[in-house]
Amino acid sequence: MKSDETKTVSSIDEETTSEIDNLKESTSHSDDDYSIEEILTMEDSSIKKPKKKKEGKEEKKKEKRKLRTGELIFILGNIFVIFCIIGFYGYRAYYFYKRENIDIVKTTPLVDVVTARKNLAIAGDGLYQDETDDKLFYYKGKNVNNNVLFQGRLWKIVDINKDNIKLIASENVSSIVYGLNTTYEKSVVKTWLKDYTNSFQDPEANLVKSKWCNDKIDVNDYKCEKTTEDYVGLLSIDDYLRAGGSNSYLPLDDYWWTINYDNENYGYYVNDKGQINNNAGDKGNYFSFGVRPVITIPRDVLYKSGEGTTKKPYVVGTLKNVVLHDNYVGNYVMYKDMLFRIIKADETGTELILDSVLGKKSSFTNINSTLDKKFLSKLDKNDLVKMNFSINKYSYSNKYNYKEVYSKSSGYVRIPSIGDYYTVGSSTYWVNNIYDSALGLYYTIQENNTYFSDLKGNSNNIKPIIKVNPDIIVESGKGTLSNPFIIGGTNEEAKN
Repeated sequence: MKSDETKTVSSIDEETTSEIDNLKESTSHSDDDYSIEEILTMEDSSIKKPKKKKEGKEEKKKEKRKLRTGELIFILGNIFVIFCIIGFYGYRAYYFYKRENIDIVKTTPLVDVVTARKNLAIAGDGLYQDETDDKLFYYKGKNVNNNVLFQGRLWKIVDINKDNIKLIASENVSSIVYGLNTTYEKSVVKTWLKDYTNSFQDPEANLVKSKWCNDKIDVNDYKCEKTTEDYVGLLSIDDYLRAGGSNSYLPLDDYWWTINYDNENYGYYVNDKGQINNNAGDKGNYFSFGVRPVITIPRDVLYKSGEGTTKKPYVVGTLKNVVLHDNYVGNYVMYKDMLFRIIKADETGTELILDSVLGKKSSFTNINSTLDKKFLSKLDKNDLVKMNFSINKYSYSNKYNYKEVYSKSSGYVRIPSIGDYYTVGSSTYWVNNIYDSALGLYYTIQENNTYFSDLKGNSNNIKPIIKVNPDIIVESGKGTLSNPFIIGGTNEEAKN
């Protein structure tokens, strides 16, 4: 047994020795370069040794457990809810950002500019959003920027609802009685407002027909159940009080009618102190107060410019047309260095009323000669169109029908009649209406826009009206008080 083992070892040594000899021959080194131990080490490193199997338990593959249907629905539901929350608050963030940072473009509606988040108030004066109707906005208080220039006239925004924008005239346009113990629907002022509708260009396209209160009202418990529809109306007491009443942007240093009337059919008005009253006359004598028309325009009307202030009102619509008669009633016009306003415009010409009064007073009897000498002589008759006009009646006996003709006349210049636009002012002057022919009493309009009769021989101021040719061209200006249209005159702006 021992000899066999020796033989085997010897045999292995011989084989190893043979391999060493072969390895030496395959290298460029001589036998002296490597020792036997180095060669053996090289041999061992070149022989790949089999990897030993790890002892112990075999690794078991982990099996994945399938989700149950209920668990899957729960997870997907949570993911959906998370996305909804992200989407909701993301949209709100974007919405309020856009509300505060309106990108003004040519197609931006006025309502988007006015109701931008930064313009909303939560206390004090400003624009309020209704708590129960997020489409309803209204102005409250004195210091508010709600002025709008629309069709040549300056208005104030009262409120904005889901359909339209309600505007009230910033001034009294005329002065007239409310009516003789009658409802709003049958009143004299409603007749005047119907005529006033025609002063707008294409009213059916540019105004919205709205509902107006036509009901007996208790000021302390406002309820209106009966209404009438039209394009133009008056402000309700409800709107007046919501805005802050006497502590709001609405009072004038003047008297003006609301749309409402009491149980005895007497119209309510706001006096020069901002107080509501209905003591407007009795049988045989009714007071004439200012008329502040209220209109509604489409909610989507486009914004052009402005900031809502009196000097920089929001502007909608066209500002200027080249031909004068294509412009708006209410526009200011400078002619022969005198400031006028347009009160009527059509293809036959443009009627202009002097914004002030002449410096020369006159009796009613001498009005025509005074106008010829002190006014008409300064004008170029080639610019003018002859007018037909009349002296009209106006009294309790004819139910204050301001259109009833007493006598007719014609000429290049006339004075205003009751019912004409922009007849209000700060001076007492004659109007072309007769109170009593036998007594020689004719009407004057007073500083508070009420009418009083005076003897025709007494002297009062004169406010002339002219009519210019239909082909008169606007040379410059925007038709506003601060920048009136300039037509053929000697004004320095016209020369430039």
